[in-house]
Amino acid sequence: MKVNLIGDFNQFQSTLLVCATGTGKTQIFVEAMARMPGRTLVLAHRRELIDQAKARFEQLTGLSVGVEMAGQTVLDGSPLPDVVIASVQTMQRRLQKFKPDDFGKIVVDEAHRILGGSYTAPVAFCLHGIGLVATESEDCSCHTKRSLLLERLV
Repeated sequence: MKVNLIGDFNQFQSTLLVCATGTGKTQIFVEAMARMPGRTLVLAHRRELIDQAKARFEQLTGLSVGVEMAGQTVLDGSPLPDVVIASVQTMQRRLQKFKPDDFGKIVVDEAHRILGGSYTAPVAFCLHGIGLVATESEDCSCHTKRSLLLERLV
């Protein structure tokens, strides 16, 4: 089935992308975000996912990329990069340092985790969102989609 991710994203302001592990979710969202205007915030909960997203943005786009995690910050006085990739935990603590219009789009990797309270503020901070999951299990469908947070993303 062919999906028009950018068209869906513009029409609904949110999308849940379900692709099996290893099928290119990262590449799909990187290419989609590169074609759409506005700064992107990417949230992930593991360094591996953060490093993977950063590498893909650098390989596939001409966008500037920064990481907001532990000892790394994009808030160093220089202009914000086009893409900020952040750990959920760090962004939750530092979100108040950003302005509401700093990000136009958010990507939540492993979106089934969005039910956790640490995602509430960062997700609410952005106007448009894409959630990524490897499998849409019954548990994911019934609980995640019904959450107030994912109603913004699905």
